[in-house]
Parts: sequence; structure tokens; C-alpha cells
Amino acid sequence: MRQRIALILILFSFLTLPFASFAYISDICKGNVCLASEVGRFMQGISKDCGNYGNCSLGDIMIVFSDVALFILGIVGSLVLLMYVIGGFYMLTSHGNSSMVTKGKSYITISTIGLLIVLFAFVIVEFLLRSLTLGTVSLENESCLGKNDGFTCGTNAQCLAEVCTQIQPKTE
Repeated sequence: MRQRIALILILFSFLTLPFASFAYISDICKGNVCLASEVGRFMQGISKDCGNYGNCSLGDIMIVFSDVALFILGIVGSLVLLMYVIGGFYMLTSHGNSSMVTKGKSYITISTIGLLIVLFAFVIVEFLLRSLTLGTVSLENESCLGKNDGFTCGTNAQCLAEVCTQIQPKTE
């Protein structure tokens, strides 16, 4: 009997305790957009509602996904550079041994193919991020929340009222 009561209490606590966490308000984001110093590297750029209250939109999730993709891209770039160095080392120290030259070429070829795969994946992530959060893939309506007015955010574009705006060249 005691075991059943204990089991019921444990199950009841597992069902009710998560609801208490929904009421938590963090107030860690001070501006309209959360900064890396407030929420961490992978969540920088999310909205204030998402950072403070947990009211995250699909755009906020895509921003986190893009931040993680950028981090992975940096690691992959470092690994590709290391593989290029190893492949070059094999080719330079081959002394005419064709198996060593082939091994060096395979290191370089495989790392280049891997880099291309990761770059295309990154382009797809950026395309999805821009199309889902901004509704377009162009820089014309790119948000530059948290940036000062006059910040360059693309070719012939600057931040004006927290939106990237195309600047017409001056003609005299």
C-alpha cells in the first residue's frame, strides 16, 4: 500500500512540477534582441519575449539553428585546414612514392568535398532563416535590431530605425 502511494505521489510530482517552470520570468534580455552576453553564444539575436518569457517563435528557433550552424562551420573550416596541411605534408614528404602522393591527394579531395557539403548546408540554413524570419532572402528588409543607425548591413544598405534600408547613391 505504501509503495502504491509513493508511486502515485512520484507520478503526480512528475506531472505537476513542469508547470511550475512555465511561470518563470528571467528578465535577462534588456533590449529588443538578446545579446550573447545575456543568453550565450548560440542564442544571440533571439527576441526579448523568447529570452525572458519563453514565448519563442519559429524565427527565434531558426536564429538559434543558424548560430549553431555558424559554430559548426567554424569547426569544420578548422578541420579542413588541418586536413589540407596533413595532405600537403604527405605529398611533400613522399620522395616520389606514389602511394604517399595518392594518400595526400585523397586527404585534400575528401576534405574539399566535405567543405562543399557543409557550405551548401549553411547556404540552405541561411536561406531558410531569411525566408522564414524576414519573408525574403534579400538584404533589403534585413533586421538590424540592436545595431546603431548607420551600421552597414549589406551592399549600399545601412541600418535606419532598426531595418536595413537601401541607400541610393548620390548623383550630382
